[in-house]
Amino acid sequence: MLQALLTERFQLKVHRETQTGSVYLLERSGKKFLLHSTKYTEDEPVMGAPGFSGEIEHARGHWFLFNASLPQLAKYASTYVLHKPVIDQTGLEGSFDYRDPDVKIEQDNGDFEAAFTVFIRDIGLKLTPSKGPVESLVIEHAEKPTAN
Repeated sequence: MLQALLTERFQLKVHRETQTGSVYLLERSGKKFLLHSTKYTEDEPVMGAPGFSGEIEHARGHWFLFNASLPQLAKYASTYVLHKPVIDQTGLEGSFDYRDPDVKIEQDNGDFEAAFTVFIRDIGLKLTPSKGPVESLVIEHAEKPTAN
């Protein structure tokens, strides 16, 4: 709906382009893998909601994953932490839990990216800088809107 409004109001014309740019690869590190397969069943829904699609949470220096896939973890890292595309290269399928409130991740509360990177390392994964496909939105044409 918003796209239609912008297209009409500004005579907006856009297209998507994929170019090679900076990305991160989410990979196995060779360390012990600490994520556990989710014990979700239809009889025992995670977080009380059937079909729950996963949650990644950071609270007071602790990280928690509930019914989250590694592609979801990569999307979370891309959107909320690194602000660059993160491509899941682990080859691991399924959903995972990580609930270890006894392990305190030492961190500077102001450096969310560093805390996340430590968490990734501690659970047996790594983020490797690389080059890969980056999608962008290209504005072809826009006009100043007329008065209402």
